[in-house]
Amino acid sequence: MSRTVLVGYPENLGSRDDGTPAAMIAAVHEYGTNNVPARPTLRSGVNNAQDDIKEFIEDQAALVVSGDATPESVMDGVGGLAVSSVQQEIVDLKSPALKPSTIAARTLKSSNPLVDTGEMKGSVTFVVGTGKETEGI
Repeated sequence: MSRTVLVGYPENLGSRDDGTPAAMIAAVHEYGTNNVPARPTLRSGVNNAQDDIKEFIEDQAALVVSGDATPESVMDGVGGLAVSSVQQEIVDLKSPALKPSTIAARTLKSSNPLVDTGEMKGSVTFVVGTGKETEGI
């Protein structure tokens, strides 16, 4: 059976205190809306990790063949690399800047567009699946 590493915000991950699913919040930020500019970090984070992921897989291949690693452990490592890269994108994103009124309304008054409480950064995860999963972002 073919397996794949899915990185993002699974629909069943949970929701904010107001009941809004984390996947919905992530989708709004990733693609934007009429009122919220796109601030893509998921796609760019995964893309930025490609070289590290390729190198990791190449290094792990011989370990899998020798029995010192499993395909599952390699997939977990790939997921971890991708998640770390997306989290760094969230921290590094500075543009488009927030409106002053948005900053004033935030919990910690952070001007970083995607970092206020750390909830979004902490919510990104990965799952090893069949590639047929369709829920979440």
